[in-house]
Amino acid sequence: MKGKQQSRLHELLKDARVVMFSTIDNGVIRSRPMAIQRVDEDNTLWLLSEDKTAKIDEIQNYDAVNISFMDMKAQVYVSLSGTAEESRNLDKIRELWSLPLKAWFPDGPEQGVRVIQITPEIAEYWSTPSSAVMHAIGLTKALLNGEQYNDEAAEHVKVSGAATRI
Repeated sequence: MKGKQQSRLHELLKDARVVMFSTIDNGVIRSRPMAIQRVDEDNTLWLLSEDKTAKIDEIQNYDAVNISFMDMKAQVYVSLSGTAEESRNLDKIRELWSLPLKAWFPDGPEQGVRVIQITPEIAEYWSTPSSAVMHAIGLTKALLNGEQYNDEAAEHVKVSGAATRI
């Protein structure tokens, strides 16, 4: 991933609390909300999961995954595709552990928890700095004039390149 674009992507990922995490199960895409525990400088993502879930089986069978999220207030949309590895690395689980996780894992980090590492391969983000009011004005103008809407301030960036696996 490239400098300025990678840095912008990193900031967007750091601000994401919950993402939709998608895996593939027998050719069918499955998505579920998950919390990001950490984003490394190279945009590697770290999540924690229960030990015995379909997503762990799906990662073991096919490691291609996607995360996506949006921030309506900031008018930002992100999609990141990459590969996932899951493990029972207790040192990494403890490193990522925080007290609120006890609500999902009441037995603590030692029992029934897996760490998921997502190594990015390609990401795209869309950012529109205009306010909702400016969007509405632009859309109305396009509709009234029979033109295609074009937000000239909008940004769409594709960022490619894999991070280093740990």
